[in-house]
Parts: sequence; structure tokens; C-alpha cells
Amino acid sequence: MSVSLNKFPLQSIKSRILIFTLAVTIIPASVLGWVYYRHTHNILLNNTEQELQSGINHAVRELELWFKDRSYDIRVFSHSFIVTENIEKLRGKETASSSERAAAITQIGDYLGLVGKRFPDFHRLLVLDMSGDIISESPQLDTPVRLPQNWRHQLNDKKMILGEVTSQEISGIPHLLIAVPILSTRGVIIGLLGAEVSLAGLEKVLDNVLKKTTNNDSSELFLLRGDGLRFLSTADRGDNGRFQNMPRATTEILFGSPGTLSQYSSLNGKTVVGILAPVDQIGWGVVMEKAQQEVFAEVIKLRNLSMLLAGLLLIVIGFISFLLSQSILSPLQRLIGAAGQVADGNLDVELPVKLHDEIGFAMSVFNNMVRQLKQSHEELETLSTTDSLTGLANRKQTMETLELQLERYYRSGTPFSILMLDIDHFKKINDGYGHLAGDMVLRKTGEIFTRLLRSVDTAGRYGGEEFLIILDQAAALEAEQTAERIRREFEQFVFDFEGDKIEVTVSIGASMVGHASSDASTLIRQADEALYEAKRGGRNRIIISREGKSNISRHPAQDKGRPS
Repeated sequence: MSVSLNKFPLQSIKSRILIFTLAVTIIPASVLGWVYYRHTHNILLNNTEQELQSGINHAVRELELWFKDRSYDIRVFSHSFIVTENIEKLRGKETASSSERAAAITQIGDYLGLVGKRFPDFHRLLVLDMSGDIISESPQLDTPVRLPQNWRHQLNDKKMILGEVTSQEISGIPHLLIAVPILSTRGVIIGLLGAEVSLAGLEKVLDNVLKKTTNNDSSELFLLRGDGLRFLSTADRGDNGRFQNMPRATTEILFGSPGTLSQYSSLNGKTVVGILAPVDQIGWGVVMEKAQQEVFAEVIKLRNLSMLLAGLLLIVIGFISFLLSQSILSPLQRLIGAAGQVADGNLDVELPVKLHDEIGFAMSVFNNMVRQLKQSHEELETLSTTDSLTGLANRKQTMETLELQLERYYRSGTPFSILMLDIDHFKKINDGYGHLAGDMVLRKTGEIFTRLLRSVDTAGRYGGEEFLIILDQAAALEAEQTAERIRREFEQFVFDFEGDKIEVTVSIGASMVGHASSDASTLIRQADEALYEAKRGGRNRIIISREGKSNISRHPAQDKGRPS
């Protein structure tokens, strides 16, 4: 079909595009607005990063100082002669009386009680032996002491043990277990002195840091563990505020780029920007964040004003553009929709050609293309999936079906089996009766499979006179029964070629999917080995491979001494 596009100058898409390009006057204004917006955005972002960085550095210094003071106090207490002498008494006098042991433990407990009164931040003081068992504690509480699993490694590495952050049951205030070694006069570790330190004072430290570094109510300062536990937030109080789990993705963002301003979603779902600074001594991270809406309040106002002006301009120009482009968009949308259907595999699409412009010409070409594509697709599909001689699936299609069966097995555990079948002495048939006779046997083989197998089973020509059969939802027993029906059918079937009766038998090897055969190559190899064992055993028989072991299934024909 030959069509001159110049016959329709007033209806051409080119002329419409020339009119529509008048609307591009808005592009320079939009570009300038966007550049100014990005520039202002980056300035505000840099200022926020400097503000948060200053606050986070201050918080890290205060936190390290707080921890240093608490750990120093505990080490001083561990060097008390009351503690060391009484522990050495308990360790050295295994034959000491119970009263002597009780007196030593009492002296340690009294000392711990005096220390606890002078230092209210220590919720509980404990002395433990090197097995982690409590020797004495003050006050005596029912709650157990849980040393971390790697406490011995911490003791050897840092000469200190840090436990997990826990909540005090009544007040809900977080506590941290800190333990240091107790040394004998010879410098040998003879026990541990631990303290459950209240983090209430640390809450005040974080509040003071936030007040000194920012005047913005939307800023927040909190502590974060590597596992995502968020605690001691300046914005929340109470059990729910002191202990919350951050999303895994947010935790990975913060710990993955420490010291860098990051954007993420807070616990309330709002978008925030924040910086994390790690505290190596404790293994925590200090996070300072700020609501993104507050950070970019000015640029958001500018953006909204620019969008309002641009919107008004677009309404005016858009109305004119709509009238000009409507005649283009409607047929173009039909063409796009039809192309989408073709992409989804629907080749029965045909567009009505009503226009006499470039789109009408394109629709005519499209319809012709789809008709040719449909014809080629049908021919190609037939050639690519079917063996022309037997009418069965070819090897490629059979292997694809086998892979699909394996995927189904992985997904739902649906069992299946395969049969590898070979026509016995097929070369003798070709040599004795001619290749046309061999072709007749192959065609009849395809007919036998079509007649005997279920619709859910698949039979394909694997190569030459060898065939692969996939039996859906068939275990060993079903596979053996089906193989026997096929073997008996070939044994009894009369293959007539130009008046000559050709006797045909088959050898069959079978394998089932299982733990030892959960891929295509293993299944085929097992079935193939079973097939060759059947041939070596005299042909016209079935070998079932079970988990790599072949078992011979005997049949009446073999017992009668039928020649192979």
C-alpha cells in the first residue's frame, strides 16, 4: 500500500506539533525555578548537617564522660580490701565453717550497702564468682543477673563486662550492667564486681545537650543499639518511649554511614534527617534527628508558591494544548493499547482505520504487521515445540516441561516420575525393512503414547528412537504400572508395514524425584542408567531406579523366554 503523507498537510501531526510547541515557553521558567529550589534545598541541608553534627559531637563527649565516671567508680570499689580479703577467705578456706563463710559474705554485703547509699545511680551492686554466680548483693532482689554470653571474652579483651540495657520493673527506667574484675594481692582475677547502673542521669545529660545545641522543638536525641533497640529518647518518656525497635532498614542506614546525614522514616512514620555517631566504648550509637518538614520549611513555601504560579499558567496553556492534542491522543492511545495487547500475547487485535493522517497510516501498517506476526508465530510455535515425525513434544519442549515439574516440586512437593524408553533393536528394523518402516514405527509409537498416557502426562522424543515420558503426580508404584502398560502394549501391538508384521519391544528405565534426584540432570541420568541396565538384562523389560538403586521388575513375557 502506497500512501503519500503530503496529501494531508492540515491534518498532519507535524503541523499540530508546531502549534503545540508554543507551550514550551514554560520550560525555561520551570528549569530556573528548579535550579533555585535545589540550590536553596542544598544550603538548608548543609546548615542542618552542621547543626546536627555539632549536637551529636557534644552528646558523644558527654556520654563518654558519663560512662568513664561510672566505670571508674566501679573499679575503685573493686579494689576495696573488704571485698578482696573476704573473697580470698571464701576461696582459700574450703573447710571453713558455715559461720565463717556467712560472716565473710555479710561483710561484703554491708560494704555494698554502704556504697549503694552514697551512689544512688547504682541500682544494685553485686559480687560474683568466676562462674557468674552471685556471692553477695545489695539490695537483694528477686530479679536474676544476666551476664552476656561473651562476658569472658569481654573480660579478657576490655577488662570489663557490659551487659544488655534492661528496664527496671517498677519505674521503667533503663539500667546497664557494668562489671569489672576483682584482683587478688597477686594480681589474679578472683571474682567480679558488678553494678546495675541507672540511666536516669543519662536522660538528663541528653536533655541538656539538646537544649544547648538546638532551639528547634522537632529535634530529637536518642541512643540506638546495633540490633535496632532505641532507648533514652529526649522526645519520649515512659516504657513505650524508652524502649522501641527501629525498622531494620533504618538501623542499617544509620550504622552503615556513621557521621553522615541520612534521610529515613521515624517511628511515627514521618520523614526525618539524622546523623549517628558511634560510641566505641559501649557499642551504642547516638542519633540526633530533625523533622524534614521543619528543615525545609522555607524551601517548601517557595516550592508551593512556584507550583501555584506554574499551575495557573499550565491551566491556561493546558486548555489550549488539550484542544489541539485531543485529536492526536485519542487514536494514539488506541494504538498504544493495541500494542500493549500484542506485547501480552494477544495477536487477534485489529484497529479500525478512520483517520487519513500519519496515525491512520501507522494503524494500517500496524494491522498488517500483527497479521503477519500472528501467522509467523503460529508456524514458529508448531516448529519449535513439536517433533514433526511423531507429533510428540520435541526434546527442547520436553526439557522445559521437566524443569516446570521440578519447580512445582520445589514449591509444593508434588511428586512425579520420568520414564526413559528406547525401541529395542531399532537399527535392525531400519536395516531389515527400510527407513520408511522405521518411520512408521516411530509414528505409531507417538500414537500409542497419546492413547495410553493421561492428559497431564507429557511424552517427548528425546532423540532417535529414545523417548522421555513425564508422569505427573506419580510415585514409584504408578510409574511402574504405567511403564508396564506401555511395555505390554508394544509387545502385543501389530506393526504392519506393507504386509510385513514387525515385532517391536521396548526397554524402559524409570526414576522418581526425591532428595537424591532433585534436579533434571540427576533424574535423567538415573532413568538412563536404568534403561541401559534393562538393555543389558535382555531388553523388553523395566528397571525402576529408586534413590539411585536399580530394581528389576519382571514380567510374564520374560519368564516365557521371549527372545529380546
